[in-house]
Amino acid sequence: VALDASSYSNVLRACIVQPRDRRTDQNETVEKEALLGSQIAIKVLQQFSDARRTSSSSESAAGVLYGNPHLYAFGLRALGQAGNASQQDDLVRRVMEMCCVEDGCCNNHVLQAFLAVASPTLQRQFLGPYIDDTLAKMLLLQNKATTTATTTTPIEKLIRNLLMRLPPEWSQHAQVRHRSGW
Repeated sequence: VALDASSYSNVLRACIVQPRDRRTDQNETVEKEALLGSQIAIKVLQQFSDARRTSSSSESAAGVLYGNPHLYAFGLRALGQAGNASQQDDLVRRVMEMCCVEDGCCNNHVLQAFLAVASPTLQRQFLGPYIDDTLAKMLLLQNKATTTATTTTPIEKLIRNLLMRLPPEWSQHAQVRHRSGW
């Protein structure tokens, strides 16, 4: 059975320990689950990367495996649960390179996940050419802010603004037809 991007996305989504789950009396157990989820996510993303290389060497363009925004957003969120910040930034950078440069799947959900898990240094390195001083200051504030799922927040407006500044190739395949709306 050949796995597609949706298969990988579903596994990565299962690796995420929800924030509400982290507010239990069993913090140690929840933290272990989050770490395990990030470790599984690393392996899944590596398998996806390997499968991409294998499929890209096939003679048929139909056999090439491409990612989608779901896969990358879930992958970034799962990686954000890892404890090692320097290793996390290396992995986050690789995921963003696959997402933006190789697959053109960057959308607001991917950017929001990236901004939530990447260090300010990585944010500046990856997005630096596309942000000005005002946007950079807002990004730093974003790291300290919380959002709600029911309203459009200043951070969501910031992300939309940032999306318009990124190279169009980074989001050329970001449209996913799915019942969830993104």
